[in-house]
Amino acid sequence: MLVIVFLISLIPAVILYFWLKNKIKDDPAYKETCRKALIRGLFSTLPVVLTSMVLNIVFALLIKDHESLLYIGLYNFFVLAFSEEACKMFMMLHLKKSSYPWSWMETLIFMTIVGIGFELLESIVYGFMTNAMQMLVRGATMMHAVYGMIMGYFWGKAEYTGKKIYCVLSFAVPWILHGAYDFSLKDTVSEINDFLLFLPLILVVINMIVLFRTIRLIRKERSNDKYMLAAADQRNV
Repeated sequence: MLVIVFLISLIPAVILYFWLKNKIKDDPAYKETCRKALIRGLFSTLPVVLTSMVLNIVFALLIKDHESLLYIGLYNFFVLAFSEEACKMFMMLHLKKSSYPWSWMETLIFMTIVGIGFELLESIVYGFMTNAMQMLVRGATMMHAVYGMIMGYFWGKAEYTGKKIYCVLSFAVPWILHGAYDFSLKDTVSEINDFLLFLPLILVVINMIVLFRTIRLIRKERSNDKYMLAAADQRNV
């Protein structure tokens, strides 16, 4: 039964991947880059494991009380969220460096697919540790895909506007949202204040709003040169 639920939980991410790959741009280079982005998302789990291990050892040595809010905060924001978002961004930038010039929209899409790849492989690991309901919630919310959307949107905007602040936001926003969500799920945190009991739900709602608004943006603007032409091409128009 759990195997069936697990497979069902993967359906939203798989559908999103094939929609982004086959329905947005009919170009062989684009489709090949979608495939490469998915593979890099899958393989991003390897540097995440190494980075998380190193950070975990450092914080464990520095802070003896592993039940303290300080340790829980550092663990969730750095050992988990920071390592995952940093490695996914590295994979995007590595792919971008070896590819053709991306448009704003393509940067958003390829980073989303990197997130999907990471999500799919991480779901296999979580499948051994969670129950059926948690699997379905993870599958429906597609957190890592959404963090990828945010990262790709701001990075693409940085290239479009030439403003480096958006490069900072490209990493900072998904990192903070990711860290806050993981942090808010801990029992020690939820016991501090009644409001914190609702924080995970609030963050999930924000996640779903970003997901649907970004899908709407992609559908609406996929013929708009502002989003579909690379920055260098736009300057030559």
